[in-house]
Amino acid sequence: MELHLQFGYGMMEHCDYLVRDWGGGTVILSPRDLTNDQLHRLATRITSLPNGRVLLDPQFYIPRADHPRLTKHNYWPKTFQTGRFFAGPQLSELIQNLLRLNNSLNTRMFILPGILAARIDDDWLDLQRTILEEAHAQTPNMEVYQTIALSEEAI
Repeated sequence: MELHLQFGYGMMEHCDYLVRDWGGGTVILSPRDLTNDQLHRLATRITSLPNGRVLLDPQFYIPRADHPRLTKHNYWPKTFQTGRFFAGPQLSELIQNLLRLNNSLNTRMFILPGILAARIDDDWLDLQRTILEEAHAQTPNMEVYQTIALSEEAI
C-alpha cells in the first residue's frame, strides 16, 4: 500500500522533508492552499527527489465556491450555470484546462473534479459518469481518479 500526502496550508517543507526521508512518495497538491507559482515550484521540488511524485486535487466540489486562492486559478470557470455547465462545452473546457495544468506539473494521474453530493441519487451518479466520460475522451492514455465528495447528509 502506498501513502499519499494530501497537501494542506503550511505543508511545503513537511512534504519535502517526508518525501526525502521516506525515499519517495506522492504529494497531492492543493490549489486552495497554493498559488499557481507555488504549485509549480513545489511540484518541481518534489518530482526532483528520488521517487517523488505529485498529483493535483482540483477541489472542484462546489463550483460556486468563493475561496479567493481557489477561484483565482485559470481552470476555475468565471461563470457557472448549474443546469448547463455539465451538459455543454464548459465541462470540456474545465477538463482541458485541468489536463494542461496536470501536464505542466508532471502528474502521473488525473484527479477528476467531482460535485459535492447532498444525497446519492441517479442525477448525481449521471453527473459523475458525465465527468468520467469527458475525461476519458480527452485523456485516453492517462490513469484517472474519480473524486467522490460526499456531504454529511449523504454519508
